[in-house]
Amino acid sequence: MLFAASPVTTADAEPVIRARTFAIATTTKTSKGILELELVATSDPKKSDVASHVELQIGPPSKPQQQVLKTDVDISGDLVLGSAETVDLNFDGHLDFWFVRELGAKWVRYEAFTFDAASGRFVKDGLAREISKLTNPTVDPAAHTISTQSFGPSMPSKVVYKVDRGRLVIVEQCEFDNSKISNDAVNEGTLLIKKLVKGALKTTVKKTVRVGVGENPCSE
Repeated sequence: MLFAASPVTTADAEPVIRARTFAIATTTKTSKGILELELVATSDPKKSDVASHVELQIGPPSKPQQQVLKTDVDISGDLVLGSAETVDLNFDGHLDFWFVRELGAKWVRYEAFTFDAASGRFVKDGLAREISKLTNPTVDPAAHTISTQSFGPSMPSKVVYKVDRGRLVIVEQCEFDNSKISNDAVNEGTLLIKKLVKGALKTTVKKTVRVGVGENPCSE
């Protein structure tokens, strides 16, 4: 869905401004059209690698913005723009929008906004706030699920969510307790898998497994 990219840098003594533009075909209850999303990340040159102010300017192409969303993030403007994408987060057939807000060596969190077809605007609703709290989220458009993972090496896990009436509901949860290592080549622990059955999480697998060091049985 990338429409255009236009990174802009100013003088060294001034804030560093970077921009990227997307075009999204939208359908509301009353009309169809194209919305242009311009993502602008402004960084303090003294802190350009650790913090940015982000504005999402939204409106029809070549017309004044109908909406401006603002937030501050803990990463550089380059990382914000590089991670930004349109994706259907609530599986309602309308494209939503997110970008990386903060990250570490093995984890990442996103800032998310969902498209409200009734108003034709992007909103920070309850679902978007829940998604923004997830660690390492991935979206499966075919299964209509959102998954999170903790990669370990200690106590790796995976949680799978579905969207139910605008909220995240856990449908599967996997944990691998590998706190005891048998030797340098083998990692032994208890694999615990729970699944949603008739509205409640039920344990479906609980067993001792042996995997190679660094392997994560919850990733399978």
